[in-house]
Amino acid sequence: MKREISLDELKRIQVEILDQVHSFCKNNEITYYLSSGSLIGAIRHKGYIPWDDDIDIYMPRLDYERFLSIYKDDSNSYRVRSLRTDASYSLAYAKVERVGTKLIERVDNPLDIGVNIDIFPVDGVPDDLTQRKKYFSKIQSIRNRMIFKDVSLSFRHRGLLKNIVLLLGKVCLLNRSLRSLAEDLDAMIDKSLNDSNFVCNLVMGNGINSIFRRESLGGIVQVEFEGKRYDTMLGYDDYLTKTYGDYMKLPPTALRVSHHSFYAYWM
Repeated sequence: MKREISLDELKRIQVEILDQVHSFCKNNEITYYLSSGSLIGAIRHKGYIPWDDDIDIYMPRLDYERFLSIYKDDSNSYRVRSLRTDASYSLAYAKVERVGTKLIERVDNPLDIGVNIDIFPVDGVPDDLTQRKKYFSKIQSIRNRMIFKDVSLSFRHRGLLKNIVLLLGKVCLLNRSLRSLAEDLDAMIDKSLNDSNFVCNLVMGNGINSIFRRESLGGIVQVEFEGKRYDTMLGYDDYLTKTYGDYMKLPPTALRVSHHSFYAYWM
């Protein structure tokens, strides 16, 4: 028997997951940062962006790898999912899910996963601009293949030409699994660039334009999100501006919609 989870309840569960991850990171001296749309929501709305429905956090690569290695929830209510910890997982970043829930995304390769929050590693990128562009070109080529593999053909709002291109991409990737592409992406990331001056979310960021200075990570400040306080990077303004531009400005009304399509329920 299952019971559908409303949007308000889904957000409540996500905040509970964030609470648990926050406590675990504090107890184990692991650095994390509220990030992406969740950080914009914290700064601009003191909580979720009104039309958003997920939570994102960043971890420096070394903290990310350590988190995956030692994360444990004594109540068995939460668990981490990643390429390192789960043979059935197919993303190059991690998620922490609420055990006993199920989330179904409308994509061609949906994960078998519960209500969750996203955890992205932050990696160094080459300081030299020419090397950086070559590096990003290789990274983006794999990310593009992952998009072709995963995006559904069933969405009616996409034009015929785009659907044809998408179909051709899917045909070319018939012999590749999404997990194998994620493993290629993970292997291509140079995890030794810990002393570079610039960093980025390489696995699912906004590309080369979302690079920001490593020094922006050089401290922690707490921000309000849904009535609670969570960690983010001291230089969050540099990060958000590089990634999103004028993040305090609301987008046009037509763009104030969720980018996700899913439903969730209790098992």
